[in-house]
Amino acid sequence: MFYFKLNDDAELRLLERRHAKNLFLLTDKSRDHLKEWLPWVDYIKEISNSEDFIVGGAKTI
Repeated sequence: MFYFKLNDDAELRLLERRHAKNLFLLTDKSRDHLKEWLPWVDYIKEISNSEDFIVGGAKTI
């Protein structure tokens, strides 16, 4: 798996299907803040939507 360490507290990783639940929870928790810049946030209503996004990218949303 690819990842790039930014510092001691942060790294960049490619999203994988197993990240869907955490991605959904983070998106849902920050929904009001994120939707100002990310129009796809309103389409993420359940974990499977996050999984679809990871597998197919934004084109599936």
